[in-house]
Amino acid sequence: MLHALAQPTAALAAEMLARTMDPARYRPFHCIIADTTSAHLVWHAGSEIRNDSLTSGLHVITQWSLGACERDRNVRRFFPEPEAPIDAFRTALTQHDPHNPYDGTCVHRPNEGYGSRSTSLIIFTNDGRIQYAHANDPPCRATWTEEEVLITNHLDRHCERAEGERGNLTPTERHEIASAEASQ
Repeated sequence: MLHALAQPTAALAAEMLARTMDPARYRPFHCIIADTTSAHLVWHAGSEIRNDSLTSGLHVITQWSLGACERDRNVRRFFPEPEAPIDAFRTALTQHDPHNPYDGTCVHRPNEGYGSRSTSLIIFTNDGRIQYAHANDPPCRATWTEEEVLITNHLDRHCERAEGERGNLTPTERHEIASAEASQ
């Protein structure tokens, strides 16, 4: 997966992973790849690696992948409007359904060896910030860690500097700069 970091865009990184990864070598996973222009969900679907573009808006990604089951659709009822503060989303991720435990955002089925083990929340804002919160236990009883970072396009700064020195860069030259940055 690390070779994807050398790609100049999230779209190219996601495409590369979906095209080059051997599903037989990996257990099922979900990997979100995003930059300032696009976001993608690369996921292992059992027999293939898929690349789905994520549009602007709320996405609920569970172990079943993007609306693949009724639970994914049911848990959306717990979520606030996309503009809500991160605390509202964190609270939404701690909800239990008293009628069907599998339909809550936080599931506890210890006798079945099943339940929420961890949760991540990623919010991309229109002003170029990423808010990230993670619970390393069931979200209803975990201590959350949070970070907020400003999205800066590190690659573009290096390419702009190189273009100032050499003129416009070709896609190959941009890729070489990205590869060098990823290896540092």
